[in-house]
Amino acid sequence: MGPVTNILRVMQFLLILAVFQSLTGCATSEKVLLPRQVDTVTESERRYSGAHERISYDVGNELKLDDLIAFAVENSPELKSIYYRWQASENRAPQVASLPDPRVTYGYFIEQVQTKTGAQEQTVGLSQTLPWFGKLPLKEKMAVKQAEIEYQEYVAARLLITSKIKKAYYEYAWLHDALQINRDHINLLKVVESVASIRYKSGKVSQSTLVQIQVEQGRIEDRVKELEALKVPISSSIYASIGLPSGELLPRPVKDVKPLPDLNAKELKVLVEQSNPDLEKIRLLKERAEHSVKLADKGYYPDLTFGLSYIDTDGGKDPTLATVSLNLPIWRKSLNAAKREALNQRESMNELLRKTSLDLSALIDLQVYYYENNLRKNKLYQNTLIPKAQQSIELALKEFETGSLGFSELLDAERTLLEFLLSAKRYSADAYKHLAEIENIVNSSLNETNER
Repeated sequence: MGPVTNILRVMQFLLILAVFQSLTGCATSEKVLLPRQVDTVTESERRYSGAHERISYDVGNELKLDDLIAFAVENSPELKSIYYRWQASENRAPQVASLPDPRVTYGYFIEQVQTKTGAQEQTVGLSQTLPWFGKLPLKEKMAVKQAEIEYQEYVAARLLITSKIKKAYYEYAWLHDALQINRDHINLLKVVESVASIRYKSGKVSQSTLVQIQVEQGRIEDRVKELEALKVPISSSIYASIGLPSGELLPRPVKDVKPLPDLNAKELKVLVEQSNPDLEKIRLLKERAEHSVKLADKGYYPDLTFGLSYIDTDGGKDPTLATVSLNLPIWRKSLNAAKREALNQRESMNELLRKTSLDLSALIDLQVYYYENNLRKNKLYQNTLIPKAQQSIELALKEFETGSLGFSELLDAERTLLEFLLSAKRYSADAYKHLAEIENIVNSSLNETNER
């Protein structure tokens, strides 16, 4: 038999292997990406392509929340790390879905074997191992699930970064509001001081009244200095949340024009079950564990190895040898342990899914309580207490000017108004911060949902 004929036989053998591979379903058509991931992939690849240099943030004259979030998503080193880990995992499925590399062997007869047709001088062999039916598709599905798990981690990280930025932003906005309120209060005290000075010259108030006014001014001015100093650490926390070292002091945040929505805890819990990345990740882990159980079942069956050897005979007919071999999965203790491991992993994911769902449901109830409580108190101060306190201070000022009211009563009215104004801003900021936490849990912008 000539060399050309042997080559043709080898090609025929490889063709048979390819057909066999297609029959075993090694190359599944399952996509690595979920449908909702497609837009994220395109956007992320555009974002991160070539983005290896640190980019500085243009502070400008005003601080916008959307700009901060967009910058953080684009430049956060933490998010980039998770993104590239996700991309790396997507390249795992094609690897595990492929057949093992074929093996080529060469042998040389040190002592030639004499046959009737001549001496055997050397041999060349080609072999291919084929895993048992269904093993490769299961490995590929497990790799696909792992890629989807990495994607959910990317989503969770992006939500967490967004939530951190929102909380720091609202705290920074409250700080500027508190500074403005205290400065306005100082201006009010200066008006009172001017009135008191006129009445002191006419002998209608004592010098101690002027001293009390100046002491109160000094107390508020000290608070202003304290709040001014607080700008630096909060500004630094915003820089850290967008992935940059502290830089120039950030300007005053732009007022959030989006209204605070009314929330329904039951509807939010439905959103949690549908969209929360932690729950989705555990579901994917459970599905991967189910594939692992099936793969452990396949471990009881052998893998097949097909081979073809060509023996070079000096001057005679060159024989060709076809071989089939298989491994013997006889060590049942190991195989049974692998099966139990896979079953326990699946049950663990079942329990973890139930626990996480319960925890998130309870967390939604708690966050909605905090949110609604802060919203209620803010409305109480804005609509009822502050207008009455302002009316009270106007009456007190008139009575102080006429001498029918002492400074102590006027000071109490001023302090009450200051406390109410600060409390209203505090409750508003806290409501926005709790809303940001809820949006992180439900993976949805509730302002936009409410407006639609």
